Amino acid sequence: MFSLWMRSRPAIPQDPLAITCIRDGRPRGGGKERYLHTWGENLRFYHGVLPLLQAFEQVGIDAVVLKGLALIARFYRDPGLRPMADVDVLVSSTDVERVSAIAGGLGWRSRHRLTPGFLRVKHAGPFDHQAGVACDIHWRCSKRLAAAGSTRGFEPPPSW
Repeated sequence: MFSLWMRSRPAIPQDPLAITCIRDGRPRGGGKERYLHTWGENLRFYHGVLPLLQAFEQVGIDAVVLKGLALIARFYRDPGLRPMADVDVLVSSTDVERVSAIAGGLGWRSRHRLTPGFLRVKHAGPFDHQAGVACDIHWRCSKRLAAAGSTRGFEPPPSW
């Protein structure tokens, strides 16, 4: 799943001076500094979470990138145009224990113990990496589903 997303996403520029367009093709005023800061932070998030996503794929865990990073790759097509605070990844509720163990082995630390009770009432658990990157692992798409006690999360169709 992750490799499918990687193949479909546009290339993220590696040179911060390769600024595409803010206004008339150039960042203006304070926009340039804000753009470059956002660009750098988003690349840091992307490269920080990449080994985690690759590890999931290597062991057959289907993961879907949500929200900020997915929107940047699909619609913004420029990491300097949309700020992110973390990376959000959706996995099957049946994979949460394995995902947590894999993340821990790669230096990620969960802010909460992912107990059965926590999994029942929450939709995601935040993980932090020593590199200063945060990743929310979701097993439900929204807080509302968790509040309603839904057991529906992410179950990929058999064709994946």
